[in-house]
Amino acid sequence: MALPLAADLTTRDRSRAMQGQRGLLERHLQRLRKLPGHGNRALHYHQLFLALLLAFFEPLCRSLRTIESSGDFGGRIDLPRCARSTTADALAVFDPMHLKPIIDDLRQRIPDLGAGAQDLEVITRKIIAADGTYLNTLVDVAWALKHTKSNGKRQAQVRANVQLDVSSFTPAVISISGDDNESEPAAFARDLLSGVLYVMDRNFLDFSFLKTLLAKDNDFVLRVRSNSPAMRVVSARHVTAADAQAGVVSDEQVVLTGRNAPAQTLRRVVIQTTNRKGEQETIRLLSSLTCDDVAARVIGAIYRQR
Repeated sequence: MALPLAADLTTRDRSRAMQGQRGLLERHLQRLRKLPGHGNRALHYHQLFLALLLAFFEPLCRSLRTIESSGDFGGRIDLPRCARSTTADALAVFDPMHLKPIIDDLRQRIPDLGAGAQDLEVITRKIIAADGTYLNTLVDVAWALKHTKSNGKRQAQVRANVQLDVSSFTPAVISISGDDNESEPAAFARDLLSGVLYVMDRNFLDFSFLKTLLAKDNDFVLRVRSNSPAMRVVSARHVTAADAQAGVVSDEQVVLTGRNAPAQTLRRVVIQTTNRKGEQETIRLLSSLTCDDVAARVIGAIYRQR
């Protein structure tokens, strides 16, 4: 899950989060304090929860090391500090189900939490975000992927292939890959759903995969590079004022010209945006959503769901 940027946090957000034991979480913190702990345990549920909550609202806290260096967060937790090793052990053994009452409480306090973006109201299909995540293996098992890291060293990893329903933030399909010769698109092709809208990143630009996806009555929004795939522009679509305000630079009907490319007309939407580093970034999206009911800015809103 992406952490909030400092610019996204208002003074009100910070004050509410930093209330800690005095705020709306008091009843839940009392319950967490009463949970039984191991006799040798130095870190308890309520302390870990408060430390992670406080770290979430501190832009510089992005690792266990920086949480440890934050000490007692200005006296807001009743521990001198959350040591890295102790916090890691606690995250491994503490049952997250004890936090469900907090989530249920917050959902009741925010009745519109489940409401989607208004721009997405024209999309009637379930949106599935597809992505593969490499997981380091503890031992070099024979079936693990031998992945080359940025420093040139080889490491054994397995890949979790996740198809996530973005409306409920729950996995629709999960599979595990460890075959060195199998690409990410090939791994996902075996378990594709039908009648949904897939949102994917650049690794999924594979013509065979896209044709399989379309044959199952699916649509897609796929991020592509500036020089790939090769395509021919059929026509330019009008960029409305609302689209331009959302960062849309161009909206075109295109046909892919590469060998074995899907034959149907597709859509390319180019968006200019600002990334998390505050830098200007151009995002190029290829989509099968060519109908006039779906505005160009909606294509961008769909990709943001990923």
